[in-house]
Amino acid sequence: MRVYKSINDPIREGLSQEKLLRGEDKGLILAWELGRKNALNSIELRNQALKGELIPLGWKGGIKPISDKDGNEVPPQYKFKLGSFKYLAEFMGLRGEDLNLDTEIVYRRVCSRFGITVEYTSDLNLLSKDVQVGSSSLINTDLRL
Repeated sequence: MRVYKSINDPIREGLSQEKLLRGEDKGLILAWELGRKNALNSIELRNQALKGELIPLGWKGGIKPISDKDGNEVPPQYKFKLGSFKYLAEFMGLRGEDLNLDTEIVYRRVCSRFGITVEYTSDLNLLSKDVQVGSSSLINTDLRL
């Protein structure tokens, strides 16, 4: 299913939680609208997203830095991980982009900060596992920042 909303469309108001989360778009528009709102509230988050940093957001798909024993930030040791389409939708909103996703495709982005590849999918069986993954033969689209 393709989900598209223009960045020029107003943020929806007054919809029920049922419609927002369980509607035909399965909450992707809501996640994107949340990203748009966060962009207004945090210029720092927006700038990080615009630089291509896959920052931690409300959904699985961002890269959380870790600290060494001295408290210094170090990159995670893995090179691949899975992420949710909802993360990707929120990220697009944060960057001020149109929402334009096809839920039949697995998308991939590379974090500019850590060089880690994140594959975004709607496969809940994969997303429910806390595992890092390698390159997938399922990848159809590569989103470069």
